[in-house]
Amino acid sequence: GARARVQCADAGTMSRFTDCAVQTLPQATPLELARLMHACMSVSCTVHDFFSACVLQGREQAMTMDPAGLSNAAFAFGQCFEVAEVAHLRYLRKI
Repeated sequence: GARARVQCADAGTMSRFTDCAVQTLPQATPLELARLMHACMSVSCTVHDFFSACVLQGREQAMTMDPAGLSNAAFAFGQCFEVAEVAHLRYLRKI
């Protein structure tokens, strides 16, 4: 995301960030989950526990989303594919 665009983050920084973020994932919307994943992917950060938790949370919430919310989330997760590396694809394909 924004930190990666201004080159203030690297994979190590984002990995430490995910350690904190994973605690609040249940409160995150699917759009927010996609943005968090995008930020990590854009700096080549792959944290299995974090990405797995994002996938589970996103799938669970998608079941009850309205069409507009689902469309926004689908677009945001689609943007992740633009910066994803091979290691990230296994998570994106599960959403």
